Amino acid sequence: MSETLDQLVNVGLKLLDDANNPSEAHSEHEYWVQDVNRWLQEISPDSGLSAEWAAFGSSPLVYGGAYYDDPRAWVSHLSLIRRRLKWLSEKGPSAVLKSHNENVKRVIAKLTALRKNVASRVDFAWPDLHYHANLTLEFLQRYEKLRDEVTKLQPDLYSDLPRRDLPENPETTADGQIAGHIPSYYLKTLLEDIDYILEIHSQLGEHGASSVSKQLEQIRGESVPWDVFISHASEDKAAVAEPLTNALMDVGLMVWYDTIELKIGDSLRGSIDKGLRESRFGVIILSPAFFGKHWPTLELNGLAQKEVNGEKVILPVWYNIGVDDVRSQSPLLADRVAAQWATGIESVVASLLKVIQPTTVHNKPAHSTLPPDPFKELAMTSPKTAMMETWNKLVSAISDAAKRSQPPGEIAEPMTPSEIVNQLFQAAEISDENREEFFRLKKWHDSTALWHVHQEPKDALGFAELTNELVRVFSAI
Repeated sequence: MSETLDQLVNVGLKLLDDANNPSEAHSEHEYWVQDVNRWLQEISPDSGLSAEWAAFGSSPLVYGGAYYDDPRAWVSHLSLIRRRLKWLSEKGPSAVLKSHNENVKRVIAKLTALRKNVASRVDFAWPDLHYHANLTLEFLQRYEKLRDEVTKLQPDLYSDLPRRDLPENPETTADGQIAGHIPSYYLKTLLEDIDYILEIHSQLGEHGASSVSKQLEQIRGESVPWDVFISHASEDKAAVAEPLTNALMDVGLMVWYDTIELKIGDSLRGSIDKGLRESRFGVIILSPAFFGKHWPTLELNGLAQKEVNGEKVILPVWYNIGVDDVRSQSPLLADRVAAQWATGIESVVASLLKVIQPTTVHNKPAHSTLPPDPFKELAMTSPKTAMMETWNKLVSAISDAAKRSQPPGEIAEPMTPSEIVNQLFQAAEISDENREEFFRLKKWHDSTALWHVHQEPKDALGFAELTNELVRVFSAI
């Protein structure tokens, strides 16, 4: 096998640090993706892992043949690499271990068959018997290959196996045949070595200790933290959380994308603990809505236990709340210096940056010649939301087309978008290609909205491009 799992993980980690420009970063990412895919197909064919790996998509630095060299595109690109690394650290070890165990089973089966073959053809009642060299050398050479293979697979178990010297080849006859015999004790030694291997395998069972298992545990520990996650009440999402997320991404910080929304019934401790496990810092937006969740003061104060050795990891931002309100809920947080949303988002970001330093160097200003695109920004920060907004535009265009196609004065029966599309097709208002494209996009939309299928910024942009074409079709009716 050309690459190992730890080598592939290291390449991915290196991509987080070595990106220079969009073209090079995109190319290096695609080379890495192809190498991992080849490795998965080699080590675990027909497992479906290659399809899962491919489903992450391409780097959002490139779309439609254009390169996007702006902070949010870089953040999206790096977050894609992080998600791939997380997947690889979870799925890769299990694939390696499965392949390893299958290889061990294969070698053990071959050794068992070889032992049975030797035992059935050699009589050890007479230790001084000599057997034809052809048979003896064949057995010994086959065993030597299997011994080397099992030692390589499980060196911690079989590294003590002796390397036996093969008997010298007897002289050959004129026609090339071996004309000699070899003492039977060579074959008896071979059986003793095989029995030693099989006994260890039997005692340990299929799931015995393996050096591969120990090595793979180290790969699971590989992690690259996000710079910051943002915890907020859902009521503060639009006013504070989203603009703050965008502003922090604009300066190149890796922000936890799926911002944690605290809803009734959620565990505050569990939500924040999860975010802090994945991030170096946690920004908590303290507001009346946040404290209105009726979380116990004890639970909130318990967050301070995260800050071991005096290290600051929890960074509060106050929104429409005063010191007395915070002190009544959490005296520890009330005594902490906090950023005040009322001073403006620029001031809040500057305060946070004094503590948070990006783990990468991609906080460079945008110098793209393209004009600002609000939809592209939304696709970068929230691909699913961007897709839903585009779909709603299409549904509205279909509904308007149905109204225009009705005879004047006739009251139309309520219909679903699918029913309207079929009716317009039957009336020859749209082509069969338009209809099929609608239902294909509907499946895409439904899988995202109903089954929570993960989407990348690239997916949202592609969905919008196809959907907008249909919007133009239905708007022309």
